Amino acid sequence: MDMEDLRLPDAAFDAAVCGHGLQFVPDLRRALTEARRVIKSGARMAASVPIEPSRPSEAQAILERTVGGSLPPAPRPRDQFITRRTVEHADAFAAIAREAGFSEARVVRLEESTTWRSPQHYIDMASGWWSMAIRLDAVSADERGALLARGVHAIEAELGRGPLEIAGATNVLLATV
Repeated sequence: MDMEDLRLPDAAFDAAVCGHGLQFVPDLRRALTEARRVIKSGARMAASVPIEPSRPSEAQAILERTVGGSLPPAPRPRDQFITRRTVEHADAFAAIAREAGFSEARVVRLEESTTWRSPQHYIDMASGWWSMAIRLDAVSADERGALLARGVHAIEAELGRGPLEIAGATNVLLATV
């Protein structure tokens, strides 16, 4: 369902949760206003959005350095630029939630780490994330396999066979009606 046009009755839910989705909406205020509309008075909402970690991932940098030049750049969706910039900043994210009708809103930043069994495990997962998958779609299946194998070998050469610890970060909006 379109997050900016929820076809649900007013005050129908006791809570709302959105995991790693709000960063994709072109109109963040509208999406949050819709979430506010469909939850009951006194209800809570939590929404997470991925953001750039304070400490970039070495494996991601190696992957980009190794295969990035053979792929088109990751798309920068124009219709989501303002939303992505807003959710990166805790004060702006909380402010827009209050503008959407939440009486209280705060944002907690979580620095996180994911452990992958091996460089191959990391590459298998990373190749399916939208920012890499859309780039890989531009090359043939054979070329894709060769590029990903090159990425695995480069990461193994610099970081070892694993496990790998990959840094990440998430902003979590906690809001109350």
